[in-house]
Amino acid sequence: MNQSRISIQEYYNLDLEQRCMRRYLTQMSTEDLKTVLANGSLTDKERTAVLEELNWRRRFYPESSTSEKTPSKSYPALFVISGIMKAIAWLIYLAGIIAFIGFSVVAAETYSYGGNIKVMTGFIALIASIIVGTGWLATAELIKLLIDISISNHSILEELQKK
Repeated sequence: MNQSRISIQEYYNLDLEQRCMRRYLTQMSTEDLKTVLANGSLTDKERTAVLEELNWRRRFYPESSTSEKTPSKSYPALFVISGIMKAIAWLIYLAGIIAFIGFSVVAAETYSYGGNIKVMTGFIALIASIIVGTGWLATAELIKLLIDISISNHSILEELQKK
């Protein structure tokens, strides 16, 4: 979901119905919404929509969390480790597919008593690579999740220390 910000000018370029839609109001910063509200040239419907959006933001996002600042800790080394683990997971998936195809081709070329065993070995390699690769992928995502939790905790701690 890619939500880019729209400026005040872009807001005024929208038609009346679009200016009242939450879809467009959520793409504006809180400061821009306050500026639009202070302008005074809004219809009742527009004023109601902007006020509802501002009240919603106040209720669900405290004023301190709406600032668009970068977190103080970003843990770049852990992001790199997570990316490497994700790449390893995809290599494991690829190795499993290649093993399955390789064993199947060998079994087709030398179709004899051992042909079924080779196909089963390739299938087992494929299933094993899916399981192991998924473990590596899940670990990479877990590292990203822990980074996000840590950044959130640090920002909450900073806000509490300010008060």
